[in-house]
Amino acid sequence: MGGSSNFGQVLAISETGNIVHELPFNGTNGAYPVAGVIQAKNGTLYGTSTDRGTDAQGKVAFGTIFTITGLPMP
Repeated sequence: MGGSSNFGQVLAISETGNIVHELPFNGTNGAYPVAGVIQAKNGTLYGTSTDRGTDAQGKVAFGTIFTITGLPMP
């Protein structure tokens, strides 16, 4: 829960505690994120949500893999 549409949100927080990126879920891009995220070597974060979202063809999906890109590297 939470976020602007009450579907949850993911925050990327710097080592100093500042929010550097906020990803609110709106039902189209997923809903209700679960578990943690995995960070690739290039800084991209990958995670999953349990509901809503769309697949590669734009059809309704139930659960989605989301990414957050362009984060500052530590």
